[in-house]
Amino acid sequence: MEPITKVWLFTLNARHSIIEATFSGFWNETLMIAASYTTERGEPHTLFQCEDEPDLLAVVCGYHSLQASIDAEKALGERLAPHFFDFITHRELYVLNIDVRDLPLTQTGRIAMAFSDAQPNDAPALPGKGDWAMQLESLYVEPVDESKAKKKWVQIATAEDAARLGKVGKSQCFNMIMEAHIASEAA
Repeated sequence: MEPITKVWLFTLNARHSIIEATFSGFWNETLMIAASYTTERGEPHTLFQCEDEPDLLAVVCGYHSLQASIDAEKALGERLAPHFFDFITHRELYVLNIDVRDLPLTQTGRIAMAFSDAQPNDAPALPGKGDWAMQLESLYVEPVDESKAKKKWVQIATAEDAARLGKVGKSQCFNMIMEAHIASEAA
């Protein structure tokens, strides 16, 4: 199976702040559980906050396969699902057939993302990396018929390239809040 990247956008609920101890503890545990399912290659799981909309948050994470993502979601669902919606409101979830390690997520701690219903004419010339993503209604990723799934072009670059992403659509800059990755080492 090929690696996938998930981009999950959600808003922080009223009465909560990213600096509160319960929020940061909850997300640290969430990212560590998700990362534990990617120990083969140490894919990062990163939480970002939008610069222009501070209540807009994004998790960008990678898995070595769709099955690893499904296994992680089951583990998260069993342990943490009841608490997710205490803190956040789901907005959008995208699944890309891109290796998350090819994205500029941690180079500067700031990224820009742009979304479009159409593929940009000069996609290979754009900064960062982009591709068609399946836009999913549910927080849970399950095997779906890709030909019937709603698609969206997602382009991710460093924040310094945000203006150039305007060719894709409205770009937004995000700052990294926390990151988790676990890599197994050969004995």
